[in-house]
Amino acid sequence: MNLLKILIFFLLPYTMLWGQKNMIEEIFSQDVFREDFKESSEKFPTEQIGDKFAILLEAEDQYFIGTEKSNYTVMVNWENDLTEFELRTVLKMAPEEKLSILPGQTPQIAGIIMQYNPDTQEGLIFEINSFKKYRLVYMKNDSKNRNLTYSKDNDWVKSENFKKNKRNEIRIKSKENKFEFYINGEFEFKIDLNKKRIDSLSAGRFGFHLGPQTKIKIDYLYISASQNYTGINQLLNLTEEEIKAIISENIKLKEKKESDEIKEIEDLKQVIRLVETQLKELYQINDSLIKKNLELEPFRELMGDNKDFIYTLSKDLENEIKSTTTLKEQNKTLIDSIEILHINQKLFKLEYLKAIESIRGENKKDTIE
Repeated sequence: MNLLKILIFFLLPYTMLWGQKNMIEEIFSQDVFREDFKESSEKFPTEQIGDKFAILLEAEDQYFIGTEKSNYTVMVNWENDLTEFELRTVLKMAPEEKLSILPGQTPQIAGIIMQYNPDTQEGLIFEINSFKKYRLVYMKNDSKNRNLTYSKDNDWVKSENFKKNKRNEIRIKSKENKFEFYINGEFEFKIDLNKKRIDSLSAGRFGFHLGPQTKIKIDYLYISASQNYTGINQLLNLTEEEIKAIISENIKLKEKKESDEIKEIEDLKQVIRLVETQLKELYQINDSLIKKNLELEPFRELMGDNKDFIYTLSKDLENEIKSTTTLKEQNKTLIDSIEILHINQKLFKLEYLKAIESIRGENKKDTIE
């Protein structure tokens, strides 16, 4: 017995040192996904399907999902290209007294889905339950899931770091097909999938999986990559000066937008005033027409069925005016012709008198001779 204690005393430091050397030392400093649930997002569905639901609690900045009688899976609508990452999330299970879980019933179970490939139906689920236990499950096609943790309690492992009925922070690191798991900042376990004869998982989707009679609230979900990551989800790393310049430009654009909006509002008010003036004039014209129609109403009653009487009179009057105008023109032409005849008659009389005088003069001349 003493020999065993001595061996443990000497081997323990080396065992701890060996374990530390095999830890993931990568610093995942580049944020590629951040969701704080401060507003609705297309990345997380809000739905209710039978006894399953997923809603956003805006007042609490939390994502609330739950189910009663069956399993429920919520996948994050985000295109992932990471196989090496750090995932952080905080979740809280509903107090069991509110769920009326009786002794002997199964606990609440909430799982974090990682690198799930819909084509091969392959991925990992890190599950925790309301009995302060966890386990890691490997999914492959439609075959039976494979538990990667081991215990007599259906491979559920007791955690001293899990807080019942409180918020729990889950942190998961992945590199070269190796995974490390932390609960509330404390290391729980690590696993090398290569040693489990599991090929490197492809970049897949993330999500949450609930067992029956489970409700959880999620505070946030963060996913980070290494400093050297340059994939499709890379975020811009800006200097302080660049950030200040962008903020200043945003302020200018905001002020310009507000100024443009004020000008548009004033222009719109002017157009409205013009339209109101035109409407007022139209109303006045309309009132005048109504008044005229009322004045003509007695005549319309007198006409009876002769609705076109005024129109007919107007056309007749127009025709009479045209006829009168034509007669006046013809009369003028006739007067002009008569005047010409008078002038010609006078000229004829003059010529006639001249001819008589000429004849008289010739007769006198003959008499004298």
